[in-house]
Amino acid sequence: MKTMSLVLLMFFTLAGCAAGITSNEIRLDAHYGPQPEFEAAQALATEVMQGVLKDPYSAQWSCKPTHQGQLGDHAGFGLGTAMTGWILPCDINSKNSYGAYGGAEQYVFVIVDGVVGRAMHLGHTENGVPTERIIYNK
Repeated sequence: MKTMSLVLLMFFTLAGCAAGITSNEIRLDAHYGPQPEFEAAQALATEVMQGVLKDPYSAQWSCKPTHQGQLGDHAGFGLGTAMTGWILPCDINSKNSYGAYGGAEQYVFVIVDGVVGRAMHLGHTENGVPTERIIYNK
């Protein structure tokens, strides 16, 4: 019994020392697909936002060029597994329920093989704490 306890103790001690996979290691063998043209990437993002915004046709977009990256590896925040692809960061100013522009808000889209796989809204609480919310997940 003592031998079995000692073996189990050694096993769990060594298992605790094993290194986990880092974000950089995930990216090394990640599949990004071909880089989308800027206009095509924005058109894909616009299509996703049709069902999210109150008045999508009046939205004012300001997007930055795509770059490789990943979203959603913050398991502690309930964002699920990481998705790698071409990241399209955009500021979108759209009308609210009252018909007035509410100010630009940050959104991030992950594009893989010409399809939006995930879209996320980046915001802040009233106290300035950053928030992330998945609004589309294919």
